Amino acid sequence: MQKKEGAKITNSIVFTPWLISITIIFISIIAISAVTGIVYFIERNNELKLTELSELDKMDTAERYIYSSLDSAISDLFLMSSHGAIKKYFDALSYKEAGSDQDFELSADEASLQNKQTQNEALIELQQEFSEFSRIKGPYLETRLLNINGMEKIRVDLQNGEPRVVDESELQDKSDRYYYLNSLNLNSSEAYISHFDLNVNQNKIEQPFKPVIRFSGVVFDSQGEKSGVVVLNYSGKFLLDSLKTYFTARNDEFSMLNQDSYWFVSENAAKEWGFMFENGQGRTMKVSNPKFWDQINSKNSGQIINENGLYTFRKIYPLETTRAPNGDFLKAQNLNKVLLADKDHYWILVSRIPQEYIFKTSKNSLKGIVVLDSLLLMIIVFLTFIIHRTINERIRAQKESVDLNELLGIINKTLRHDILGKLTNIRASLEMSDQIQKDEDVKKAYTETLYGVDLVHQMRDLELSVRSGSELTEQRLVPILKEVAEEQGMTAIINGDAVIYADEALKSVFENLFRNAKIHSGVDFVYIEMSESKSHIKITVADRGRGIKEEVMDQIFEEGFKYGETGNIGLGLYIVKKTIERYGGNIYARKNKPQGVMFVITLPRIY
Repeated sequence: MQKKEGAKITNSIVFTPWLISITIIFISIIAISAVTGIVYFIERNNELKLTELSELDKMDTAERYIYSSLDSAISDLFLMSSHGAIKKYFDALSYKEAGSDQDFELSADEASLQNKQTQNEALIELQQEFSEFSRIKGPYLETRLLNINGMEKIRVDLQNGEPRVVDESELQDKSDRYYYLNSLNLNSSEAYISHFDLNVNQNKIEQPFKPVIRFSGVVFDSQGEKSGVVVLNYSGKFLLDSLKTYFTARNDEFSMLNQDSYWFVSENAAKEWGFMFENGQGRTMKVSNPKFWDQINSKNSGQIINENGLYTFRKIYPLETTRAPNGDFLKAQNLNKVLLADKDHYWILVSRIPQEYIFKTSKNSLKGIVVLDSLLLMIIVFLTFIIHRTINERIRAQKESVDLNELLGIINKTLRHDILGKLTNIRASLEMSDQIQKDEDVKKAYTETLYGVDLVHQMRDLELSVRSGSELTEQRLVPILKEVAEEQGMTAIINGDAVIYADEALKSVFENLFRNAKIHSGVDFVYIEMSESKSHIKITVADRGRGIKEEVMDQIFEEGFKYGETGNIGLGLYIVKKTIERYGGNIYARKNKPQGVMFVITLPRIY
C-alpha cells in the first residue's frame, strides 16, 4: 500500500537542510556557469566574425591604395614622356643621332652659336620641369632622362623633400640595366614596370635601404624617332610605410612578400630584401614556415586563424585589372598599356591581428559577467544560508513540537483512559439505580456524566485532527462508513465508493457527522453519495431531519460554536473541518431538499 507523509509520499528522498543548501548552490553554479559560457561563446563568435569582416575591409582598402598608387605613377610617366620640353631638348641636339660618340653636342665648327644656345635653354627648361615635377609629386626618389644609348642626360634626386639636379659629372651609364633594355622595345602608348627591389647606385645597394619600383617609357623627337627613355624611381618606402602605418594604427601587424616568398616587410627586419644579397637567398617564408607559405600562396585571398591570431592575406598583381576585387578604380586607360617585368609577378599582403585584440571586447565583457556572476552567487549563498538557518529552526521547532505532542498525547491518553473509566463506572451505577427517574439530582448527575463521556471522545478526536506528521495511507470509505453507522446505531444508505489518503482520524469525521444527524436533526438515517472528477473525490453526507438554520450555516465549523439545546462543547464540526483540511480537502454545509442538512466533502483523488 502506498503511503503518504502529510502531502509527501513516505518513500521519497528525505532532504536535509545541508543537502538542500548544497543542492541550491550547486545548481546555481551550474546554471550561472552555463549561461555565462553560452553568452561568452556567442559574443566571442560574433566578435570573431566582425573582426574577420573588418580585416577583409582593411585588406580591400590596402589593395585599392596600391592599385591607385601604381595607376598614378603610370599616369605621371605618360605625362613626362610626352612632355613638349623633352621633344624640344632632343630637337636641339646635333643633327647626328642622339648618343653618338661626340656625346650629343655639336662642335663649334659644326653648329651655330644660336643652335648651341637653344640646346642649353632646352636643357635648363627640362631640368626645371623635372625639378618642379619632383617637388609636386613627392614619392619619386629619382626622375631621369636617358638617351637612346642608356646614358643619363638629366637626373633629379629628391632629398629631404627637395629636388636636386645632379651635376653632369655624376651622371651614369645605365645601358646595362634591365629596365632600360626592356624599355627600348616599347612604343609611345606603352610603359614598363620593374620588380620591387632596392635602389642601386654606383653598383652598390644604397644605405639606408631605398625600396624602389621603376616606371619607364620611351620618348620620341619631333620626327617620331626614338630618342631616349624616361625613368621614374617610385619610392617603395613611401608605399610600404603608408601600408604599415595604416595596419599598425588598427592593431595589426603587417608583412609583404614577393612571389618567391621573400619579405619586403617583416616583423623581423633582418629577414627583409633577402633576394638582394648573396647570403640572403634562404631568408624566405618558404624555408622558415613552409606550411603557412603553402596556405597563403595557394589562394588569391583568404583568412587563417590559429594560436597566434587572425591572418588575412591577399595577392596583388601589379596593374593587372582582372585580379582587382573592385574594378571601378582600375578603369584608367593607362593600365592597358603596361608591360610587366614578369607576367607572373605578384605580391602578397599579410596582416595579423593578435588573439588579445580579436577577443578584447568579449574578454572585457567576460570579466564584467564574472563580477556580476560572483555577486549573484554571493547573494544566492547568502539567501541559501538564510534558508538553511530557517529550515534548521523549523526542524528544531518541529522536533520539539513532535516531542511535546508525544508527551501531551501520552498525558492526554492516560487522563482520558482514567477519566473515561471513572465516568463509565459512574454512568453504569446511575443507570442501575432506580433513583434516576425519581431524583432530579441523580438525573442531573447522569446527564453530566454523559456529557463528560462525550467530552472525552471529543478530546480524542481533537487530538487526532491536529496531529502533524502522521502517516497517511490509502483508506477505502465504504467499510469505515458501515462500521461507524453500526456503532452509532444508525442506518447508512451508501451510493458509490472511493479510496483516499487518510489516517485513523478519518473515522472520527464520520462519527461526528453521524452524531450530528442523530442528535441535532433527530434522525437515524443518513444518505451518502460518492463521486469522482479528474482531480477530486466528492463525498456528500445528508439527512432529512430538522436541519440547521441558514443564518448559522457558515458558523457551525468555528471553534466553540454551539447551537440548539443539545449543543455540547462546540468542537465536533470544528474537528471535522481541521481533519479534512489536513488531508488537503475542504468541507461545507448547505440546506438539503426538501429538508435536513447536507455536508459536502472534497478530497484529492489518488492517481
